[in-house]
Amino acid sequence: MRDAGREFDSHVAVGTLWAFTEKAVFRYKVSREERNVWQIYVEKGEFELAKQYCKDNPAHIDQVLVKQAEMFFNNKQYEKSAVHYAETQSSFEEIALKFLQVWQIEALKTFLKKKLEGLRIQDKTQITMIVIWVIELFLNQLGSLRDEGKENTTEYITLQKELDSFLARPQVIECVKNNKGTVYDLMASHGDKQNLIKLTIINKDFERVIRHHIYKNNYLEALDVLKSQNRKELFYAFAPSLMPFVPKQMVNALISQGRSLNPSSLIPALVTLDDDQAVEAIRYLEFCVNSLGCQQEAIHNFLLSLYARLKPENLMEYLALQGQDPNMVRYDIRYALRLCQERNLTEACVQLSALLGLWEAAVDLALTIDVNLAKMTASMPQNDPELRKKLWLKIEEEVE
Repeated sequence: MRDAGREFDSHVAVGTLWAFTEKAVFRYKVSREERNVWQIYVEKGEFELAKQYCKDNPAHIDQVLVKQAEMFFNNKQYEKSAVHYAETQSSFEEIALKFLQVWQIEALKTFLKKKLEGLRIQDKTQITMIVIWVIELFLNQLGSLRDEGKENTTEYITLQKELDSFLARPQVIECVKNNKGTVYDLMASHGDKQNLIKLTIINKDFERVIRHHIYKNNYLEALDVLKSQNRKELFYAFAPSLMPFVPKQMVNALISQGRSLNPSSLIPALVTLDDDQAVEAIRYLEFCVNSLGCQQEAIHNFLLSLYARLKPENLMEYLALQGQDPNMVRYDIRYALRLCQERNLTEACVQLSALLGLWEAAVDLALTIDVNLAKMTASMPQNDPELRKKLWLKIEEEVE
């Protein structure tokens, strides 16, 4: 070999390199000759080989992964780039911004989910941030598809399954459990009733969501949650708050529950309705009386009071259906008579007075409106001839 005009020879021995000239001999001990080979492979894009040559050096491995992630990113292979970036020590915010700048939401979700897998239980703040962010990204995507009318498409269904799978991760379940208010608010702000209801069912946290919707004046949404789980104690608790705002829908929900609800326990909800809305209260009470065969006196008294106040034309039909046997009627006769007297419902007062055995008063009242009604009333006490005679004489005197 020739160096600066001087000739020298060399000889290679195992682990040692010898070099000598006319005036000197040099010995070079070969130690970790391959230690920088990884850089050569990185430059050549052979990343797997590069990793093998620096596998015992975390710092070098990280550099290889960064270079590999950058290559995938520059080649627009964003999903692969996200997976590799998640394994590096690169700035979390910087990498997330890279994917946002090119609006690669799927790659961003991949990066976040992969990053989440590497966090420890004690990294609560980071876990919470990532979980909330991933959920919001899913909700944004689902919301956009709903706005485009694509709820029944394969794309929407696949995306929903991905969200369900994410929410089912143990790490995510624990995070959502500890941040339910934030997650519920997030879903509500996106108008995603389906996932909100689904999540409350998983967490058995219906009451909180119903209260949230009522507070936001989202009464139909609150009713949807209420109907989704069929817990009667919640119907009793929230019916008074919902009834004045969605009376028709609320009564439909009550009717759908059939015999599972106690009608008397729902009276506090029904009395919240004003006269314009009370038709819905009547509809539910009629369902209880006619379809369920309800015999609770409170229900019958309430229905009778609404008839007396709002539908006097229905009152006589109701009294007729209840019959003439005071032991068989399901309402309080004296209470009914007082109501009808207050509202000058004379014909009803005649029938109610007769039920109470106030025959003379009943005939006197009947004579003020219809002689035929008076005659029919006088004929009713079948087992008391003397009384019937007395009543008929009263009619004759009045007619003369």
